[in-house]
Amino acid sequence: MDLGTYDDVVYNHDLTKPLELAFEWTLEEPLEVRDPLSGSVFEGDSLRFECVLVADDQHQPHVKEFKYCLVKGGIESLDITMRRKASEKQNIQRKTEYDLISIISI
Repeated sequence: MDLGTYDDVVYNHDLTKPLELAFEWTLEEPLEVRDPLSGSVFEGDSLRFECVLVADDQHQPHVKEFKYCLVKGGIESLDITMRRKASEKQNIQRKTEYDLISIISI
């Protein structure tokens, strides 16, 4: 599917506005995520993905933020969000129910 350029799909062709997308789907079987550090268990029967795109000076889209949610009975049981820092191209992580750690393998 080709929707055109970022300029074509953003509301009123206003490049100062973000483009937000969200998709949710029901899982064939419930998903269980275990935290190996705390032993906490998060369960869900659906997953949701949300994304916010913004345009740069060359009208190219960049991901400002994205989020994955594990949902059970319509209520978020776990979410993991990545958000771009305003002043840098590095990302930071935010959580609501789960402490994230970085593991680097070489």
